[in-house]
Amino acid sequence: MKKVLVIGGGAAGMMAAVFAARGGREVHVFEKNEKLGKKLFITGKGRCNITNAGDMDTLFSSVISNPKFLYSAFYGFTNEQTIAFFEELLFLFGGTFFA
Repeated sequence: MKKVLVIGGGAAGMMAAVFAARGGREVHVFEKNEKLGKKLFITGKGRCNITNAGDMDTLFSSVISNPKFLYSAFYGFTNEQTIAFFEELLFLFGGTFFA
């Protein structure tokens, strides 16, 4: 089994670790803080903002300057895919989902 080392347990590091594990890799995440995703806990008044449930046009219209800059990111992994991803994790591990 191939091993993957992820340095940094923030949102991107945790997401990379999940996808590597889904690909059959043995994953090790190293984080300097005392817990993974520490900064996520301060978003949304402690409820952790994940994404916006609106449609893409609504998302782009709320960007004040240069929404085209975000096209590849928003269409590369849509908000619907983000919600489905976290719903699957919550189903596997239990928890509360705020949308």
